[in-house]
This record gives sequence, structure tokens and C-alpha cells, in this order.
Amino acid sequence: MRLKFIFFIMLSLLVSGANAQSFFNSGSSQEPVIEWEKTMHDFGEVPMGVPVSFTFKFKNTSLKPVIIQEVEASCDCTAAEYPKQPIKPGETAKIVATYKADEKGAFFKSITVTANTKTKQHILKMTGVVVD
Repeated sequence: MRLKFIFFIMLSLLVSGANAQSFFNSGSSQEPVIEWEKTMHDFGEVPMGVPVSFTFKFKNTSLKPVIIQEVEASCDCTAAEYPKQPIKPGETAKIVATYKADEKGAFFKSITVTANTKTKQHILKMTGVVVD
């Protein structure tokens, strides 16, 4: 009986300690958060040599400013314009991605957005088929 009581006390302490740890961790890490309207776009058929663009929109849903640190395209045929100023809490912003079709056939391109957010990197994807 005494052994069961000691086991119960130890188990209770272990569980309450784990809960306290998760409570303190969740409150101390309030990094900015981006909520994307859309992270993938299909252009469908794209004429060869004609640049096409899509605007990826996002909102800062946190209480701290979002800072876009870097935006990197998967190839030289893709470019992106992005905000250089911090995005304040509650504000929306956009990244304009432009793809210049220089090769016939299906394509899959991505843009990696690095920010001071909880998820450090965000991948934006574009697909389509280049036709003559």
C-alpha cells in the first residue's frame, strides 16, 4: 500500500513538472507569425518567353513586427519583389513573383522566404506548362 502511495506521489510530481515546463516555454517564445492567403499558384499554360506574375499575400497575425530577411528564387528565370520595411502586427503585405518562361514543357519553381517568424522559412510554389 505504501509503495502505491509513493508511486502515485512521484507520478503526480512528474506530470505537474511537465505541465509547468510547457507553460513557461509557450509564454516566453512569442515570435512573429505569418498567415499566407495562398502558398501555391498554378499558371496553367504560359506562352514561351512571356513573363507571368502572381502576388502572394500574407498577414502578420502576431503582436510583433515581421521582418523579411531574404527572398531567394529557385532559378534565374524567377524573380521576387518583397517588402523591405517591417510589417506591423495586423498588417498585410505581398510578395510578387515573376517567372519568365524560357523552356517548353511543365515547370515547378519555388521562392524561399526567410523571416524572423516562428517558422523561419516559407516556401512559395509556382507551376504551369510552357507552350509555343
